[in-house]
Amino acid sequence: MQRRGIAKKVYIFDDYITSLRNGIGVYVKELSHCLSAIGCTVTFIVLNSKCENFTVRKNRGICYLYFPMFPNKPPVIPERNKVISRFLRLYIEDGVDNVFFFNHSPANVLMGLIKQYYPSSKLVYTIHDLAWSSCLLGDACRMEQIVGQKRKGRKNRYVFENWKMQLQTMDMADAVVCLSEDTLHSLDKLSSFPSSRIHLIPNALSLDKRKLPVVAKHELREKFGISQSETILLFVGRMAEAKGITALLKALSLIRKYKNIRLVIAGSPTTFDLNPFSEVMSNVIYLGYIDKEKLYQWYKIADIGMMTSYTEQCSYAGLEMMSYGLPVIASDGFGVRCMFKDGINTVTACIGNRASNDEYVQNIVSAVMKLVDDNQLRMQLILNAKEILEQRYSINTMKANYQHLLASL
Repeated sequence: MQRRGIAKKVYIFDDYITSLRNGIGVYVKELSHCLSAIGCTVTFIVLNSKCENFTVRKNRGICYLYFPMFPNKPPVIPERNKVISRFLRLYIEDGVDNVFFFNHSPANVLMGLIKQYYPSSKLVYTIHDLAWSSCLLGDACRMEQIVGQKRKGRKNRYVFENWKMQLQTMDMADAVVCLSEDTLHSLDKLSSFPSSRIHLIPNALSLDKRKLPVVAKHELREKFGISQSETILLFVGRMAEAKGITALLKALSLIRKYKNIRLVIAGSPTTFDLNPFSEVMSNVIYLGYIDKEKLYQWYKIADIGMMTSYTEQCSYAGLEMMSYGLPVIASDGFGVRCMFKDGINTVTACIGNRASNDEYVQNIVSAVMKLVDDNQLRMQLILNAKEILEQRYSINTMKANYQHLLASL
């Protein structure tokens, strides 16, 4: 592959507020690492930053263009994208070697303006969240029915219109990145988007970046007041129904009757109502949002990672759990099942009927009881996960995939 096909001027759109609280923040850092390593010049365009005015900074060879937060009310919102795109024209010239990466939705308005002002440049859209998957709890079959029925019913209409908007966004892109096979297959079934412009590139993790002091598990447990005899389940993510938190808390209420167990929840606060689970909260440690260094300590403290989401793309929480040697209990939800295979790197808790989570609750209980009681199984899952990380989710694999994408533009 010729150097000329790789050395691009890459502009990564990021949103400070959103990336701070989800996996996109990790993704854009790993993406910039990969693109810099293959000879690209990388510039971040950071929206909703903490800067009071437009600011340009450089750090370790990467340029950052920071846009302040705009007032979140009309008539500012419609004009925001116009201001951003016009401002960029003062700093970025159009050119055939330019590649703009979009990571946040909705992006159709901003992408349309960038396409208008930069006709020679290329646009790449990464699907971090399908417009329908959270709302429908990852039920791909139901989404196929909604598309076939053409939006009958209020909820279905909302889902369908959001899906149409996401399709419009993809239509403007020269390349679309899918993070999971489920998303790739979903595009094939639900759209006429050309497969030649779709790239399957799972997320990756730089395993050498977390150079923290070596502290024994028992020392960390003493530090945080955790009994050595307790089994710690770790859930990392938003307190939201789509993350399976309701089923997990219901399962905990049953498991705690038989096992000395505690659930640790690390994630951004939401409007999720914990009142119905007051009885089980004595077995829950809710950390809220914590920084990465503290989260890495909890990965070391925990015994089992819980990936109970109904839908994911390619969860960085899941990758981090595997990288820290945590055996994982995972759902068979949309996208989750692409990362975790039963008996290989997880014990699967099948979701079952989404109309009621009773079946899912029982399956979580069974999975936890099985993994807690089987030390040999835990060790085998850990070993398999390490091999999967190295083969499928390494930075070198991600780097090669983006080399291929850039060469195709």
